[in-house]
Amino acid sequence: MRVQLVVTGDMEHLALGPALERILSAAGGDVQFLQPRKLGDGAITTSPLPPLSSPQTPATVKRMAKTLVAETLSGRTGSPPDLVVGIDDLELANAHQPQVVVSWVRRALNEEVSARCSSQDAAERMKRVLRERCSFHLLVPLVEAYLFGEPAALARAGVASGVAVHRLGADLESFETDDPGFLPRAEKENAKKAALGAPWWREERHPKRYLEFLVESSGALLYDETVNGVRALRTLDWILVASTSPLLFARALFEDISDLLGIANPLGPGSCSPHTYPAKNVRRETLMLRNL
Repeated sequence: MRVQLVVTGDMEHLALGPALERILSAAGGDVQFLQPRKLGDGAITTSPLPPLSSPQTPATVKRMAKTLVAETLSGRTGSPPDLVVGIDDLELANAHQPQVVVSWVRRALNEEVSARCSSQDAAERMKRVLRERCSFHLLVPLVEAYLFGEPAALARAGVASGVAVHRLGADLESFETDDPGFLPRAEKENAKKAALGAPWWREERHPKRYLEFLVESSGALLYDETVNGVRALRTLDWILVASTSPLLFARALFEDISDLLGIANPLGPGSCSPHTYPAKNVRRETLMLRNL
């Protein structure tokens, strides 16, 4: 099975495909991840998405929907992949409203289908293809959060063995640090962001910012996601990570692909986020994509 990822981040573009392919193949899946397509205008979630009552669909959401449809129908080479998966970080701006994010994606997809089709029958045929071969998933709150579930991954990212890592709670997808060395910096950044119109910002809940701090504390000049992050993610021990955290959103991603491959979820049994993987008894013909 050929899988095409559509991503918004550099780290995911360079490392997420191999990170997923390795564990799915080890679980018995016949799967090949193609070179991901990276959207050039960034994540759709870096600012709070407006309520669905807003008349205008955000441009970044429209771009994701347009790309998902194009890749599913024809691919970049004219040979459509077996599965297209859009991936985005939920980000702090929308951590409180994943349901709004996926609802906007559904709305934008409906708009894209309507724009492409001249009849209701044609639209229904296109929707059927999308329900069979296209998905959209969220990494929460950012892809770096999952590195904190594997100490060796943090080491690959540049965190020295003598540097203490402080994290509150077991759920990586509700990431938060109480590191006494980091919190003063976090408080200043939160105040700065609030003054700039982002009162929702919480530096202590931002895994990438905290990872940058840990790498700096290890004596390195900086954390570079295209180097350190890629090195950590490409060989991430997802099974170890899942053994310490619920991973509702990441588990949904694996469940979705595993289902199409006809294999058991390599992360083992567990609950998935209902926002990105509905229960098996939900009628699939009511969905817009495989999972939305």
